[in-house]
Amino acid sequence: MCLVVHGGVVMVLHPLFSHYESTQDVEYTHRSFEFAYRALGFPPPMRSNDAGPAEAARKFGLGADWMNDYADMALPWELECVITPTL
Repeated sequence: MCLVVHGGVVMVLHPLFSHYESTQDVEYTHRSFEFAYRALGFPPPMRSNDAGPAEAARKFGLGADWMNDYADMALPWELECVITPTL
């Protein structure tokens, strides 16, 4: 199972962007996460405002929106990732 993330967290985790040391939040695409769960016959996974992320926020002193899926509204809906070479 994978979690599709984007934004600042990619800059922190990707080895080619080593000059980024931290980010304020983790932006992720919930609908692709949910689609993968349902395809495997599991109930939908937690949303960013469910108990798990809220508990992590309390434990580690993070903001209430440290994990967010706000971009889901603006990003196009795709069922598969397609990688095309840059020209």
